[in-house]
Amino acid sequence: MNTPAAASRRNDKVTSAAGLALCVVLLIASFLLSPAASAIKPADPDSPEATVKAFYDICVEEKVTGLPTEAQFDELRPLISEALYGLLADARMEQAEFSRENPYEKPPWIEGDLFSSLFEGPTRFTIGETVIDGKRATVTIDFVDDSPSDATPFRWHDDVVLVQNSEGDWLVDDIVYRGDWDFASKGRLSDTLSPHTMEDDE
Repeated sequence: MNTPAAASRRNDKVTSAAGLALCVVLLIASFLLSPAASAIKPADPDSPEATVKAFYDICVEEKVTGLPTEAQFDELRPLISEALYGLLADARMEQAEFSRENPYEKPPWIEGDLFSSLFEGPTRFTIGETVIDGKRATVTIDFVDDSPSDATPFRWHDDVVLVQNSEGDWLVDDIVYRGDWDFASKGRLSDTLSPHTMEDDE
C-alpha cells in the first residue's frame, strides 16, 4: 500500500542518493582543478622544448657534474636517444675501468658540466629558438650562471640536438657547445664522450 509513510521513506532515499552523487561530482571536480592534478599532467611528447626543459631541470636541480651518477643517469635515461645513451654508458664503463687500474689518478669525465659550455654549469636557463627538420630538431638554450651572488650573472647559449623516435618522442641526441671564451667546452658532447686515452691528457 502506498501510504504517506512509505512515500516519505522513498523520498528520503532518493534525496540521500542525489546528495551522495552530488558530493562525488564535487570531489572529482575539485581534484581536476587542483594543483596536484595539474602537476601530474604528462609533458607533450611531440615537443622538443618539453624534453629539453625536463632534461635541464634534472641537470640543474641535481647539480650534475662530470658523468651523471647512476641515480642521475636513471633519471635522464627516458630523455636521451639510444646513441647518446650508448656514449654515456661506454664512458661510465671506461671511467670505472680507469679508476680500477689507476686508483691514484683522476679519471676522465669526473668533473665539470658536460651538458653545457661552462665548466661550472648553469644555475638557470630558458628555452630559445627551436628549428625542426623532419625527425631532427635543434633547440637553443639560454643559460645563466649567477652562483656568485655578488657578481654579474654570466650568460651564454648552447644548442641541443634532438631526434624523434618511432613513438613520436623527442630525445636529446647531442649538444653543440657555443661558448666563445678561452676555456669554454668546444665542439660537441659526442666528441667529448669519445674514447679517452692517457695521451689525450699529455
